[in-house]
Amino acid sequence: MIPELWNNTLMILKFLPSLLFSALLISSSNALDGDIHDFFLPNGLKVILMERHGAPKVAVNIAYNVGSHDEPKRTRGINDIVTKAIVIEGTQLYPNEKLSKMRDELGANYGDRTTYDISLFYTEIHIDGLDFILDVESDRMTNTIINDGVLEKMKERYYIDWQDNNNNNEIGLAFNNAFDEFMPKDHPYRSLQPTPDQINSLTVQSCQTWYESYYSPNNAVLVIVGDVDPIESTKMIYNYFGHIPPSDDIPPDPSLSIEGIELTSSISKQSANSKWFAFPGSFIGSFFYMPSAREDDAVILKHITNIIDLSINKRDDLFKRFSKNRRLFMGAEVQYMPMLGYSGFFLYSYNIFRTGSVNKINEQILSTFKYIGDNGIEDMLLEQYKKLELLEEYEEYYAYRVIARRLIYAELILGDYQYYNRELEILNDLTNDDIKRVVKKYFNKDNRKTIVISMNDDKKHWYTPIVSFVANQFVLRLWDPEK
Repeated sequence: MIPELWNNTLMILKFLPSLLFSALLISSSNALDGDIHDFFLPNGLKVILMERHGAPKVAVNIAYNVGSHDEPKRTRGINDIVTKAIVIEGTQLYPNEKLSKMRDELGANYGDRTTYDISLFYTEIHIDGLDFILDVESDRMTNTIINDGVLEKMKERYYIDWQDNNNNNEIGLAFNNAFDEFMPKDHPYRSLQPTPDQINSLTVQSCQTWYESYYSPNNAVLVIVGDVDPIESTKMIYNYFGHIPPSDDIPPDPSLSIEGIELTSSISKQSANSKWFAFPGSFIGSFFYMPSAREDDAVILKHITNIIDLSINKRDDLFKRFSKNRRLFMGAEVQYMPMLGYSGFFLYSYNIFRTGSVNKINEQILSTFKYIGDNGIEDMLLEQYKKLELLEEYEEYYAYRVIARRLIYAELILGDYQYYNRELEILNDLTNDDIKRVVKKYFNKDNRKTIVISMNDDKKHWYTPIVSFVANQFVLRLWDPEK
């Protein structure tokens, strides 16, 4: 214990000039709202501080540069298991039950999130709780308990979740199976949903090695947003995180590109039964490959997605064009998935009592995108969208956890935290010329995959075609259940 303490002391003394230099840089600030300071600890931890003095609270987000895309095929689910251990089991100092009670008593808003690309833990709390939260996160970085008892508990919990997902989310599983068919066999984004057999094969040693390799300061970003004194906060950060040794064994990021890789089938047909939906029906989706989230076009594509979503909710002329005045489908959903390797745009239509014509729906969707590429978006719709986004930005001014999450996302996904406001900056300058250029570039037949999910085929009867004709040609065209 004494040698370890001595080594930690030497580390801090060795890099004391770095601490003083950081303090000098920060002290030059006039403490303006929105001022950002960043620095590295000697152990490699990246720290980003943003001053927001409008409310006496603070958001503390810590994210690790590890996600399910890092998992080798033989250890699928290991990051999810380790994250569950961090969140659910906790440490000896802060076991989960004790930690949850303390945070609830302090009125904290907290949670965690894992994605394909990163793992994130967040807390928003009164400024007086900053010291406590930094202690919690530094403790979880080094002292999370992973032993035989914990691992068995995590496996059991995972199996319950897996079973529940398989029993109650048949449609979601069908979509996942379709995406798997579209991806190259060994791509890191393929088959991210592990099986119970893969989970059962995980050992304490493999989970502990994963935790020590990835959940380390030189693989993490700490973001603090709120009513902070940057000099005092810097001292606290060094106090809690400065002694943690870096990992010497962080595996390199896998290749996430699909450039030059031959992609698989262009259409995937799935079937699903849903006990929550009483009728036969179908989902027909168009999936388009999009560029990495690091490219500016990805931001424009996200705005295009939001505009189409607004149109669908309004049931305006653009939606009517997509659905051919609802003759092809009764409703639709749109989703954009920005990711580090590549992104994806997904528009799926749905019908009840019928499957719908795959060819006609595909042709109409491509025809509508060609129309947008030639003519752009209606000016009124574009301006309404911009106003709604600016209103949401205004409403989130005091949502420090949202700002902290943007900073994390920008640093780890976009490559630099200074891009945290890029969506808003591009929105301000967004024109129909931008929209037309991007739509022409990406929304084409060669870049499209099709998903067809037949739902509740066992509920079809001899009279289903008659019901389908009456419902779709008369009832549902006159009455919109979405309104």
